[in-house]
Amino acid sequence: MFKKFIFSIIFISSTIGATFGAGFPKPTFTASYNKTSAKAGDIVEIVIKFDVPKGFHVFSEKSDCPEYDGPMRASIDFKQNASFQLIGKFYGVGDHMVKEDEVWHCSSGEFVNKGEFRQKIKVLKTIASIEMIFNGQICNESGCDNIRDQVIKTPSLNAIFLFLIRIKNETVIGIMGKTQGVSSAAKPLINAKMNNPM
Repeated sequence: MFKKFIFSIIFISSTIGATFGAGFPKPTFTASYNKTSAKAGDIVEIVIKFDVPKGFHVFSEKSDCPEYDGPMRASIDFKQNASFQLIGKFYGVGDHMVKEDEVWHCSSGEFVNKGEFRQKIKVLKTIASIEMIFNGQICNESGCDNIRDQVIKTPSLNAIFLFLIRIKNETVIGIMGKTQGVSSAAKPLINAKMNNPM
């Protein structure tokens, strides 16, 4: 009896694993910016793109389901650092709302073939990289599988510091940590300004 009970648990667990898509293919994420460079204080967008395997769909952050009901919504956690500031929330681009009538009876955003998320940021200084953690769900007609703790990293983004100041009757232009028309006496003051542009 005890052995039969254990066998039943193993069988049920295996069936659930198959139903919920153990081993489903996972999308590969790439991150970039909508600009190759920016001035300190500029607003730019992080662009996260991924391909969705044929026959599958990935849920976006959009849903009219109750907060703790329905398919797993996409989430992105941004690791904060001193080079940028988040502006608003991330959002999906190109997803379509699809209503599910058999189980949830509500609609969720779905990506098919390819997907894209965007997040606005304010550039504070040159960005070495921004690290993000993605969690979501990928499904097909046979079931679903969670995408857990997927690490995504952006490339670097150069912040251009452009300013015009006057020091001891000298007009000075500073660009990206360099100076033009600067005497040796004025350079320490310019470097201080460049290191603290805000």
